[in-house]
Amino acid sequence: MFLLQNCEAFLQEQRLFLRLGRGRLVRDGFLALLFKEAPNLSTSVWTPQEPQGQGQSQGNRCFLCSAEDHSVLDCEFLPCGVVIKSPQMEELDRQQRRARLEEALEKENFGPPEAVRWYKKETSGSGLLYVRLASPELAHELLQQEVLDIGGEPANVYPITKGKPAPKVKANPAKAKIARRKLAKVQAAAATLAPCQVKDGTAPPRPCLLCDDKEHQAHRCPFWRQCVTIKGAEERDRDALLKTLGL
Repeated sequence: MFLLQNCEAFLQEQRLFLRLGRGRLVRDGFLALLFKEAPNLSTSVWTPQEPQGQGQSQGNRCFLCSAEDHSVLDCEFLPCGVVIKSPQMEELDRQQRRARLEEALEKENFGPPEAVRWYKKETSGSGLLYVRLASPELAHELLQQEVLDIGGEPANVYPITKGKPAPKVKANPAKAKIARRKLAKVQAAAATLAPCQVKDGTAPPRPCLLCDDKEHQAHRCPFWRQCVTIKGAEERDRDALLKTLGL
């Protein structure tokens, strides 16, 4: 499945043509066409109209914050990021990868990741998980371990680099201890505020924000790609936003 970005479609001699620049195909969605009659699906070899390198950029997002105006090496969250290489992740889909990673991190008391991005070159090489943790201290501690147990198999942990060493975070056990205490307080508060707490001290799963299903959270919801996040809006703005969106 492909998502066509900045693509131009036009009719010529009763045929539909798609014109797009090099590198505008992103494996993220699909294109559906409905014809009144059986179409002629013959194709011809695509030849670029521009020399390689003169087309538009691919507009890749930062692996750690999803911003489009910088790469991962220039991200402000780079000290919080690590790269994890695990062969078992190759056979899993996105939701399964994130679930395995979250389970492994919480088991080691690193807390849930702030962001996760799977990257693999189509031509060669193994896939890599770019992971952003809650603080530079937690990222540094994970790098010191060098290995993370994911599903009973060891996964190597590396700093994020590309031709230059990643900025080192000076080891500070005191700050790491404070970060763990803050994380423990947040988790304890969430369990305390959760409704219908059971006797063993664990809270029941909260429903998904998108479909109210208790079997998964919003980032694993099948409707995830159909939603948007509106920053700065409050509950009182709900009716006005729905009216603006025509819902």
